[in-house]
Amino acid sequence: MQEPSARGRTVDAECFVLRDSYGNPRVRIEMDEGNPGVSLLDDSGKKRACLAIWEGAPGLALYDCDGEIRALLSLADARPSLSLFETRGEVEYARMVMGRDGKTIREDFKLRPRVEIFVEPEGPGVALYGLKGKARALMMAEDHGAALSLYSPGGESKVQLQADVQGPNLLLYGADGKPIYRAR
Repeated sequence: MQEPSARGRTVDAECFVLRDSYGNPRVRIEMDEGNPGVSLLDDSGKKRACLAIWEGAPGLALYDCDGEIRALLSLADARPSLSLFETRGEVEYARMVMGRDGKTIREDFKLRPRVEIFVEPEGPGVALYGLKGKARALMMAEDHGAALSLYSPGGESKVQLQADVQGPNLLLYGADGKPIYRAR
């Protein structure tokens, strides 16, 4: 007599753990704060890679041996994002982002970017940040022109230079945030 087939049966659980021949956890399939994910663990049980959906956006995170995210590939609102992190202490020294998902990454992982390269529907851009994560410079290229903005250490706009079909435009701001010089 033939054994009944296991096909079609359902196993229901909140977490699955796959162990190696020594009994060490190496793969976890789980729901983490309502987000599904698959984590790959090193031989000491530390998470080294995670494929998950965070707030509806799929992503792949790679971790160093201390459990810090070093690379993140994600897709939020149909915008791809690739972030690379290098940390010394608590300050992030390098980051590259392709796409426009930088704000979500900063809010979710409390990271401080230094350089952001992005592509928006209007065109590509580069943003530079200070050590405390405040924007210091922004350059964008659009179909109708280009713009450069410089910011104070507190993040207030101080200089705006634009070039479009009408020609160059320069705007300087005072300490109170009001324009003090304008040239067209």
